[in-house]
Amino acid sequence: MLKVLEEIHVPVDLIAGASMGSIVGGLYATGMSPQEMEDALATMDWDASFEDKVPRKEMPFRRKFDESSFLTKIRIGIQDGHTALPTGLVEGQKLNFILRQLTLPSATVDDFDKLSIPFRATATDVASGEGIVLSHGNVADAMRASMAFPGLFSPVEIDGRLLVDGGVAENFPVETARKAGAEVLVAVNIGTPPAGKEKLTSLVKIINQVTNAATARNVRLSKAAISTKDVFIEPDLGDISFIDFKRVRDAVAAGEKAARAQIEELKRFSVPEAEYRAWRERTRRKAYKPFAIASIELVNPSPVSNAIVLSHVKTKPGPLDMKLLEEDLTSINSIGEFDLVDFRIVPRGDGNVLQIVIKDRAWARTSAQFGINLNSDFKGNNGFELLASVTSTSVNRLGAEWRAIAGVGEITTITGEFFQPVKVASPFFVSGVASWQTQTPLVPVEGLGTVGVQEKQYMWGAVAGVGDGRFWELRGGAQLGHLWTDPTTTEALQAESVSRGAVVARLTVDSRDNVPFPSKGAALRVAMDWETPALGADDSTRRLHGIGMAAFSSGKNVFQVLATGGSPVKTDLPYYDAFKLGGFRRLSGYTRDELYGPYMAFGSVTYLREINRFKTSIIGGAYYLGVSLEAGNVWKTGSDVSFSNLRYAGSVFVGIDSPLGPVYVAYGMAEGGRSAVTFQLGVAF
Repeated sequence: MLKVLEEIHVPVDLIAGASMGSIVGGLYATGMSPQEMEDALATMDWDASFEDKVPRKEMPFRRKFDESSFLTKIRIGIQDGHTALPTGLVEGQKLNFILRQLTLPSATVDDFDKLSIPFRATATDVASGEGIVLSHGNVADAMRASMAFPGLFSPVEIDGRLLVDGGVAENFPVETARKAGAEVLVAVNIGTPPAGKEKLTSLVKIINQVTNAATARNVRLSKAAISTKDVFIEPDLGDISFIDFKRVRDAVAAGEKAARAQIEELKRFSVPEAEYRAWRERTRRKAYKPFAIASIELVNPSPVSNAIVLSHVKTKPGPLDMKLLEEDLTSINSIGEFDLVDFRIVPRGDGNVLQIVIKDRAWARTSAQFGINLNSDFKGNNGFELLASVTSTSVNRLGAEWRAIAGVGEITTITGEFFQPVKVASPFFVSGVASWQTQTPLVPVEGLGTVGVQEKQYMWGAVAGVGDGRFWELRGGAQLGHLWTDPTTTEALQAESVSRGAVVARLTVDSRDNVPFPSKGAALRVAMDWETPALGADDSTRRLHGIGMAAFSSGKNVFQVLATGGSPVKTDLPYYDAFKLGGFRRLSGYTRDELYGPYMAFGSVTYLREINRFKTSIIGGAYYLGVSLEAGNVWKTGSDVSFSNLRYAGSVFVGIDSPLGPVYVAYGMAEGGRSAVTFQLGVAF
């Protein structure tokens, strides 16, 4: 509609907008042209703008552990002994920055009458249900509040009020425009009438219907207030819903068509070309000149120390570099402790202050996360594990945290860890751990097949380590404990009670962009356990194990390479410390953990083809077709280890990156006519 007004030389004296109308109106009020707006909104990556989650590559190292162990996408806060959920699916980290960038030339204007064109945005006080007219403050804040659809976007706090979508109170802001001084209106309503029952065939359509129903009454009142001297435009949006952000150009075309249908009515407001050009010159934004920043301030109400936050800031006083600032805000957000990391430009004295503003997490520092693993080969071999963790971060000003993990199923476990950095933002740390675990693995016994052995074990220990905080960590220390074994069906194996004490070393590297379906990056884990009588162990053994993988992609094609191996180091290994192979993508076609021995080697190459993606990352990621080629074996002695006696296998599978974790349906094949159909939800912990 604005395109048509400009074409016929109609100046605009005032704009009032609600919801998405506040975005269009706010951008025009700050001096953007209709074509600039269309191009900016149509080329915007809306999926990314609604994704608050930090890209995995940028996560702190310890949050990567959480994500790789608990692959459900659901995290629940715990506050004052009660569960707490976010106030919206989208907090708006990226969307906020985009709106601030688009309105940057007006960042220091706090009176909307002083914008290029006076502007009003409507919002709703979620506490009282009262309609609010936003006429001052920061225009990006006003736009963000006016489009905060309840449940989808978190509310925005302005002047002590918690605000949501303006459409709830006044979706068609005719009265707001009148009260602001408008004498004649060009009134554009994009609310759509309710659809018939036969058309309510999807979740999106039902949400759209509920939205229309919620706003229908206030829209009717607004329509009734339109007079004969106004021009009323109602585009035919067809099947474009309120969340079809990617269809900007379709919506623009619909609005332009509706405006052209009433162009003769609109021409009543045209002015001579010279007068119009003077108006446009006055209201169109000038070339942006970067703000000169005199100083940087941190507004941080959270318990995370200022030193930790500021260690992520590279922006310095001087001309404001928006790209660097975006990287800084993303880096601060990657700490994983906040709902939102924002910025303000505040005039003060003779200069501008850049304020970095933290919105603390609504449910404080403690959260719970869950993981699940179900698997079956449809031959009676089924597995189940359910895992839950509770993590409390920023326990002290140095950034300490504690974590408790409990699991039931094939493995019953409870583990606790306290992690303490040596000082703020230090790469060095110390950690104390303790655990209790019971399981009944099937152990191959010559002449008897597999035998169930009940194992119970406790362990406690302390380590010291160093890491870069993001991609790698090296830790070493000592752990003590005790193991009890009890064969359940045979006397071929004797029950044992074994004291344990080991020097341990761990190297972990992780740059994967995704755990179950990485398309780029690498991961490496190397572990050395040296059981020694010097620490109370009954036996002296040395066990070395390593696993590494790398992923590469080209378009929708992904290639993954994995290698793993384990071995004793100049000692023997008892059966309870042996290595296992078998199962989906661990020699597909074999039963899970069917092969058992003190020496193990395995490698695989996997090809994935992305078939499609879920419409929003809130629901899930993508789904794939995959093929794997695998080779490996286990051996009893080092002299048996040879490439000549590797076992070969492969699989074809469908994989889905779902909200509950990865889902696989696979057909595996191995030498000797072995085959297996496998269903798996989650990953083995």
